[in-house]
Amino acid sequence: MHATFTATQLRNSPTVLRFLHQKNIASKPWTTGASDLNIETDAIMKYLDHIFPFLFPHCRPSLFETGRSWILALLRESKFAYHSVLGLTSFFFTLALTDVYSGTYADCTDQLWARLDRDIHECFQSIQNDLLALCAPKIDVTVCEKVYLMGSIINFIVFECALGQSAGWMVHLPPAIALFKDLLNRPGRGEPKMRSTLLAIGPPIWYKAENETYIWSPEQAGFRFFAALLVFCDIIASTALRKAPQLTMYHDTVLDSGDNGAPVLGFTQIRLSAIVGCPSSVLQAIGQIATLDSWKAEQSAMNDDVQSELFERSSSISLSLANAEARLELNHLESAPHSDPLLPFRSYAVRVTTASPYRITTSVWISAAQIYLSLVVNGFRWSDASIHDLVANILRLIPLIPSNEFRTLAWPLCVAGCLASQSQESYFREIFATKKILEIIGSPKEAIRVVEKVWKSRSNIDEKTWSLASCLGILGNPLLLI
Repeated sequence: MHATFTATQLRNSPTVLRFLHQKNIASKPWTTGASDLNIETDAIMKYLDHIFPFLFPHCRPSLFETGRSWILALLRESKFAYHSVLGLTSFFFTLALTDVYSGTYADCTDQLWARLDRDIHECFQSIQNDLLALCAPKIDVTVCEKVYLMGSIINFIVFECALGQSAGWMVHLPPAIALFKDLLNRPGRGEPKMRSTLLAIGPPIWYKAENETYIWSPEQAGFRFFAALLVFCDIIASTALRKAPQLTMYHDTVLDSGDNGAPVLGFTQIRLSAIVGCPSSVLQAIGQIATLDSWKAEQSAMNDDVQSELFERSSSISLSLANAEARLELNHLESAPHSDPLLPFRSYAVRVTTASPYRITTSVWISAAQIYLSLVVNGFRWSDASIHDLVANILRLIPLIPSNEFRTLAWPLCVAGCLASQSQESYFREIFATKKILEIIGSPKEAIRVVEKVWKSRSNIDEKTWSLASCLGILGNPLLLI
């Protein structure tokens, strides 16, 4: 992708890259009056108060960490992100009105749908301009500008998936990954380093040299959030594309290998459990399974017999998942709700008195990963009793999941559902039938659509060649279940 822009075009184009150089209009560049500004300000606060915590229930920064101020920093600099947030707010508010007051506020919902349509159009226009401007020759692009653009693109992918319109992710994920690689591979820095990239964004709010502890600035905190989300998207996307994750080589520098679900302050590396609810080691194992599946597909295309080598290659992944399961038992989080001293100071804190939500959600992810590994190694076996036991474990755990966390488990639910026995089908249907619209909108709804179609296709599926990627593409396009 390459384009030539004149200085006038760049100055006039509504791009993220130009916003930083147009501070005089940054505070109010796209409103048409006081009324619009008030409405949009209220929509942004609804996003901060309700929509973001709903989309990312595991992201609960404590009083002593950088809060969600990075969202405001992003919206101030990115028209693209601004409209995706307004669109998400319109969408969820409309669904909530429909769910609670069905038919009562038809005129209001009509206006909100119109607003959503307008914001989607603005998003598409802005992302096109941003990417073209980024590729324009002789334009100096700062680290912060790249960070804002990467965050804006990932935010839009979340927007698409929340709307259940995730087909565009294959277009938008590659430029986000390219920007991330570019940020971590800056010249003169040697090996890719997360810390050097964070410090290139700007100075932290506070730093303690003795134990390398930071309080990150809003811009740095935003980069850490979107870096975590990008790694997560890359891994889940790899299962749908039957390809190795593109960011595998960056996992060691980006992810905290000691992620056990416990909150930490001031780390450079990221704990995925604090963003998506699944520890880094389990998601890395899922990425390794996708890599193994990709290798299997390549070897099968050459008619090679790979079964013995498949078992050999899968053994380390199986051991990794078994170790994750053992660590989960050893942590005893279920009997120590006081183990988080920051709990009273944590945003949207939930005082746990029985089983830990982290322990439950992690068990769901581990079981789904074990199902996925078995599928890759042994093929799509409907009658495998060990698979049915793993599916049964997930079905047992799902009712224990807090309702606001249900939608974060779309991928594990889809994996389990696709391998469920016929006798287990009714349990999946019952789970989804009891959920409200907002709990299943987006990825969960797409997941059950996939599962239902796989069930209907039982008699036509070749167990030797069918894969998880086949399931995730059964609706026509590979799904990104995030």
